[in-house]
Amino acid sequence: MEKNLQNAAHGSKAHPDGASTDGLAGDILILEIALHREQYSIQLYRAMRDFVQREDSKKLLDYLILDEEHHYQILNKARLTRDYRNIGGPVVERSLEIPDYIVKQDIRSNSGPEEIVKMAIRREDEAEEFYLGRIGFISNSELKTLYRKLAEEEAAHRQKLLAMYDDLIIMNLSQMHS
Repeated sequence: MEKNLQNAAHGSKAHPDGASTDGLAGDILILEIALHREQYSIQLYRAMRDFVQREDSKKLLDYLILDEEHHYQILNKARLTRDYRNIGGPVVERSLEIPDYIVKQDIRSNSGPEEIVKMAIRREDEAEEFYLGRIGFISNSELKTLYRKLAEEEAAHRQKLLAMYDDLIIMNLSQMHS
């Protein structure tokens, strides 16, 4: 399955087994891959939630799990009903900000919300790129619209996480000076 994504990313529309990714079969394949990505994110955040010890980190991960479950429900409904309309949020303009320079790091059992937010921002960026990068390989215009809207939701989540990150930094700075 990941090989299919690599082919799509490099402009190839051929499935490694020789099957075409054009048309309905390709649309379904791309939708299934997106479902698997969202399911992986849910499982990852749940595992992190069980792993971290700090309650504030657990609460943040609960929030992230709900976002990913929402995306999974959207995609699953689209897969089951083939109705790709009326899904998504507003377009959010993206600018280069401090977290774009943050190095990836592992989450530890004592990781705080700041570290989790930084990791989540990276994952939102990757998800947005995933959805935008697959649009050219989808034949159904409503499914293309769904992917655009999901990319917009990922961008909106990123903006929320950036605001959270700013609040956490400000809170930490004010605690240092009090």
